[in-house]
Amino acid sequence: MVGVKANLSSYLKHFQHEFKVGSFDQQDNAYRYLLGSVKGQTRKRNIQRISEQDPVDRYQSLHHFISHSSWDTDSIKLIMQHVNKDLLSDRSYGYIIDERSQAKKGNHSIGVGRQYCGSTGKIDNCQTGVYSVLTTGEITLPNNFRLYLPTDWISNKKDHKTKVDLAMDMIREDRKNGIHPQWYGADSLYGRAWKLTSYIEDECRAYFVMDTTKDQLIYLSNPTDRRRKPITIEKYLQQIRLSSAKTICYQGNKKAKTHIAEIFTRDTKQDKHPRKRLLIISRGQSKRDKIKFSLTNFTLNQKSPAQLVFMQRARFTVEQYFREACQIAGMGDYQVRCFMGWRHVQILTMLLMQSLNLIRIKLTKQRLFISVIAVSRCLNLILLNVRYQKQLVANVIRNCTFDPNSS
Repeated sequence: MVGVKANLSSYLKHFQHEFKVGSFDQQDNAYRYLLGSVKGQTRKRNIQRISEQDPVDRYQSLHHFISHSSWDTDSIKLIMQHVNKDLLSDRSYGYIIDERSQAKKGNHSIGVGRQYCGSTGKIDNCQTGVYSVLTTGEITLPNNFRLYLPTDWISNKKDHKTKVDLAMDMIREDRKNGIHPQWYGADSLYGRAWKLTSYIEDECRAYFVMDTTKDQLIYLSNPTDRRRKPITIEKYLQQIRLSSAKTICYQGNKKAKTHIAEIFTRDTKQDKHPRKRLLIISRGQSKRDKIKFSLTNFTLNQKSPAQLVFMQRARFTVEQYFREACQIAGMGDYQVRCFMGWRHVQILTMLLMQSLNLIRIKLTKQRLFISVIAVSRCLNLILLNVRYQKQLVANVIRNCTFDPNSS
């Protein structure tokens, strides 16, 4: 981690042309924003706080860079995806979709409306983005994002895109850019969307392991006979004893009680033919762990129960990414209202998270296993040039080192 500033500057050289707007180069502002985000971990990482760290106050310059400058976010995202592909070229990885909402008091920021807000757990005034990350279970890298616009923001209701539509747009775009994961994962909002799972299976010729809910209707045998009636997963769960199910060991030493069964699903509105699926029901060893229900188009000939449980539970990594991005990169601290500003904040968050993951991967190769948050804490101590920084950095590393195979 020596030479933090030089490493960050070297990393940004991947994007040296993308930050140019006409004859003006915004790379210096990008460098200051990312550096300020790492240095300001004990406080909010918004433009105001970052500019206060500079002996020469450049608030207006940073504000223009975030909210008004027309540097190319799409090209930056494409280069980031190429970096991701290089990092994951020899690894099996999944493509995880999830959403994150930011509570807002006013109604002037783009996309703000009354909708379910995950951060507050209720219907609230908020702004929602749909995101995707690439994960191996040990490494989680930012990949793509879309801003969800409620119907109030759409003049022509026919043009309104749901969160599922945005997820499909991301998958379609990323596959064109060469992102071909081994499986797709998401929570039940997306897992129960028939058009998304059928799109992945039919058009992408790919596989998914997606969560569903206990009221999902399933058939225990092929429903070609109309006299066969579906039952809910909840009712099926009552017929089995999950407590006596086999304990599956996955991803090292992690364990979960697991029941896997072949079932059929059917959506008569969009697909006349039933789909054969595997139903994965699992519960971890923690008393607080809830029972998870997932459906997949993998077969037991293609994947072992341990691999299926790992893919089912890999969705946790996107939630972990959100927590790290908020704590490290100020993902929820932005002060922007326009669409361009929102996109700029998201891409800068991704840049910082990817650069920290690059450092973490280098440390992992040296058999030093620490989290992204621990990496950022070490960088924070180095950048602030605190007293006894070597001892403090050593303490952080010693206290945060973990066994990657432990639960």
